[in-house]
Amino acid sequence: RSEEWMRERADHLKGQVALKLEAIKKEEPAEIVSSHDLHIVALHFRLLRQHGLWVSTDVFDKFRDGARKFSQSLNNDVRGLLSLYNAAHMATPFEEILDQAIVFTRQHLEAAKGKLRPPMSEQVTRALDIPLPRFMPRLEAVYYISEWWRDLYKEVNLPYTRDRIVEMYFWAFGVSHAEEHSRARMIHTKIVALTSLMDDTYDVHASFEECKKVNEAMQRWDASAVSLLPEYLHALYIRTLSQFKEFEDSLEPHEKHGVHYTIKAYKLLSTFYLKEATWCHGNHVPSFREQLHLSGMSAGLPMFSVAAWMGSGRVATKEAFEWGVGIPDMLRACGEVGRLLNDIASYKKGKNKKDVASTVECYKKEHGCTGEEAMAECAAMSEHAWRKINRGCMEIKPILLPAAHLAAVNLSRTSEVFYIGGVDAYTFGANLKDIVTSIFLRGPA
Repeated sequence: RSEEWMRERADHLKGQVALKLEAIKKEEPAEIVSSHDLHIVALHFRLLRQHGLWVSTDVFDKFRDGARKFSQSLNNDVRGLLSLYNAAHMATPFEEILDQAIVFTRQHLEAAKGKLRPPMSEQVTRALDIPLPRFMPRLEAVYYISEWWRDLYKEVNLPYTRDRIVEMYFWAFGVSHAEEHSRARMIHTKIVALTSLMDDTYDVHASFEECKKVNEAMQRWDASAVSLLPEYLHALYIRTLSQFKEFEDSLEPHEKHGVHYTIKAYKLLSTFYLKEATWCHGNHVPSFREQLHLSGMSAGLPMFSVAAWMGSGRVATKEAFEWGVGIPDMLRACGEVGRLLNDIASYKKGKNKKDVASTVECYKKEHGCTGEEAMAECAAMSEHAWRKINRGCMEIKPILLPAAHLAAVNLSRTSEVFYIGGVDAYTFGANLKDIVTSIFLRGPA
């Protein structure tokens, strides 16, 4: 029932996009005709043509000289040249001006290629191999996210954190691979990335006093709170706040409520991280039930469930967000699946010395059993958590079922893939390489 609803919703959204594009074509030609920004004109041309709307090549006449050749004054406008190059590949038969554009832009982009800095250098290189209109959209999204991450990782300058952007994108892709959820995937990936930076700060680097300051700043959620933090965390904190503001700006007015609820869930996750840090720095070994109750939440999946709805269209209702931030049993079970599978993999590999005792270790100590027996019990509890998710899907209000499927079910499915065979493919990304290559490069066998 929910899949049928989502298909209908996808068709509706495509219709709305078509209407919006028609409106743009009718309402904005004067702006495009008057604009002398090559990037803007070329982008407008490409996007409308890609969506099946005719745009005349006359819009490029202003960028040609008296001899009807593209002006040499464009040579240093690499962004504009790249946009024109991509736009020209939307040519139809016998459009000579676009043939000229391809030759002109390719010549100057090839000459500039060795002088460019990231991310423009990578964008130009990829386009010269395969122009953007002919490139796989999902693969391009991976590259876009990678470029965003490179800038973020350099800006925050926290070398102790994990550099795992492909794995981060895979989490979001696992939640929803549908074309109409591309914006939600972008937002979700960025939240996973910010969370990973915060998680690693709590887990492997910050002192206990610094952990308390991080949480205090997160709860205040105000730029003035940066003064609470050690200098090495200033950039991360400011970037986190500004990134959520960017999310809000990217959403339609009726969607913006999702940011409030996601920030609330993000703050709550920080308190779970602090609780774990309190146990770790106090050398406290919790009971198995205590540990699972806390670490099922600190696994981050309940928060990622809420984050997954931002930008997801009709799924992202206020009722869904209210349900999510209340941490219903289904989302708690989702966190348990992720935590238990992670701890089994970590126990096999060997844990970080600063980590709090895992569920496997707590169960082993509490029951005086072997590691193999403890892992078997944790695997059984993961199976039980899945059954709670299944039950929840049959008991939940129908209006919330699409949101539950999008988040709790799909996040748990993605956890199964990340930890298949008892290996942590997030921390040790080589284990995910074949799957990622199959999906984004080769396609399924």
